Amino acid sequence: YKSVNPRTDGTRYLLYELLLKDDSLVRVDEDRKNNYLKLSDGAYLNISEKASALNSGDQIFDSAQLQEISLTQGRERLLWVTIYVDGNKPSGVYKGNIQLQFDGEMTVSVPLEVGVLPFSLAEPTLDYGLYYRGRLSDEVIIGSNSKTPKQYEIELNNMKTHGVVYPTLYEQLGQNNDARVPEALAIRNRLGLPRDKAFVVGYVTQLNATVDYLNEVTTATKRWRGVTSAAGIDEFYLYGKDEAKKTDISQQTAAWEKVRNAGGKMFAACHIGAVEYTGGHLDQPVLAAGDNYTEVEKWVALGIRPYVYSNPQVGIEDAELYRNSYGFKLWLSPYGGVMNYAYQHAADDIWNDFDHDRYRDHVFAYPTSDGVIDTVQWEGFREAVDDVRYADKLAELIGAEAARNYLSVLIDTDVSSAEKRNRVVNRILEELK
Repeated sequence: YKSVNPRTDGTRYLLYELLLKDDSLVRVDEDRKNNYLKLSDGAYLNISEKASALNSGDQIFDSAQLQEISLTQGRERLLWVTIYVDGNKPSGVYKGNIQLQFDGEMTVSVPLEVGVLPFSLAEPTLDYGLYYRGRLSDEVIIGSNSKTPKQYEIELNNMKTHGVVYPTLYEQLGQNNDARVPEALAIRNRLGLPRDKAFVVGYVTQLNATVDYLNEVTTATKRWRGVTSAAGIDEFYLYGKDEAKKTDISQQTAAWEKVRNAGGKMFAACHIGAVEYTGGHLDQPVLAAGDNYTEVEKWVALGIRPYVYSNPQVGIEDAELYRNSYGFKLWLSPYGGVMNYAYQHAADDIWNDFDHDRYRDHVFAYPTSDGVIDTVQWEGFREAVDDVRYADKLAELIGAEAARNYLSVLIDTDVSSAEKRNRVVNRILEELK
């Protein structure tokens, strides 16, 4: 666990969040509720004051294997176990034990049962994306923006294993780093991310409709078309001004049409009401409408299923919150997917929960020098993606309408999200008999 500030009353709380293999990487002063991050030289840095931040050259590493942990009488500790099953494993119930040793001697054996189901799951029918700010660099920096190729690949793979296959591309063309865009796309292809579409935030349309600017937009779009086509990408989306208001939207639509005429498409984060001003100019809205499905249906009437974001944003240390928001409930909604903000975004220092008086850092997985550290909220999001895959399987067997009727009742049932999953599994098994 670590100390966090939920940005409500300013009170510091100790909450489970980090899934560390080296428990000593973050040391917590439980009285003052300060966090101390262990650097590669063994020294600890206080990361609980507003001005506290990693310096250039500071490096941090988690262990590759689970290390010993210290237990204090009367205090609970969370151990999170993820089990990966070989896809060729015969179905059935497999039994074993997790053995806990104290001072080198085994004293506790915890029974473990793993059920391998007699069916497979396809990739979800909903699109799962994230704003990913990472851009390639040759320097090892612990933050949300600058990534070595190794860090970049590790983080993209981490997103893929959590169900996110449409992370945004923040690389830019035309700033003496043109080679970085093909490099980034090559890494994505090597990891097997989908090539049907790519979402580019490295080019953002401006509030400008002059002839010169519109010619510039056409040229830029053609360059992006060339580099994405070379990487085997079918469609690419350039970004509109983020969360634009009415007048800002009207000043971009001419540029958006130039993008579309030159072979690209447009996406942008939108407020409620944007549909009235974008019309058919915006190909993929990312909508902060939450559960206001009436607003979402306005887009659906145009043949567009918006992505959802900010329901909630990333960064709240609550696995169930993300599972319940982006799983069965999302499957039942008119949204077409998720493009939430953000995999990583720090107000100042990404390891410091107190680096801003108002805004929390957005973090699903914390960066290290050579990898990432998962969080409980990130695991909750992964479970949401898997819930959707089970919903898709149920719809395949009994039809979409019957599955919707079944899940509509289920999500209002006062049982845990794990039990809801179990009931869907049992319903699928009944159909397979």
